[in-house]
Amino acid sequence: MATGGPSLTTGTPGPPLVVVDRVVFLGLELISGDAEVALYIVFALVLVSVVAAILGAYRLSKTKQQLKRTVAGSLRMQKM
Repeated sequence: MATGGPSLTTGTPGPPLVVVDRVVFLGLELISGDAEVALYIVFALVLVSVVAAILGAYRLSKTKQQLKRTVAGSLRMQKM
């Protein structure tokens, strides 16, 4: 019963899988599990930084708008 596709049971076996115990992450030699945790921590810090930058830009824009309204209102009051 040939299906026309490659057979998974025949052929030469591939090279054995190598388990990496230590990796270099940010210049440090760490155990692979510790490197994974460090990677998640770096990702979380980047995510928090991006959200903080967006919120800071939003607050700055709102403050500028409020300041413009205050100055415009003050100028109108002085003209009266």
